[in-house]
Amino acid sequence: MSATTALGHETGAVTAGLQYTVDTGVKPVNETFGPNNIRRRVSGENEVRQMTIRDGRPLADEFDLEVTGFEFVEHKTRVRDFFDSEELKRVYYPEVEALVK
Repeated sequence: MSATTALGHETGAVTAGLQYTVDTGVKPVNETFGPNNIRRRVSGENEVRQMTIRDGRPLADEFDLEVTGFEFVEHKTRVRDFFDSEELKRVYYPEVEALVK
């Protein structure tokens, strides 16, 4: 049995309700309008499911994109303002593109 299937309380697992998007055929939107702005535009339907959440970092080497659907990578971004759409396009998008290649 791999460590990924043997995880338990020793890893500090917690249970929490996570929202999952329900496929209703309507494109979901979750948009914020900048810093210090409480306006949001949201569409679509969600449902809450109770899930166990564990810290996977101690077992990062056991995750593989082809097997588990994700993997852990280290990345430090040069982005200073995630609400600046021009900075995201100029800095973050190229960083992420290079990261996933």
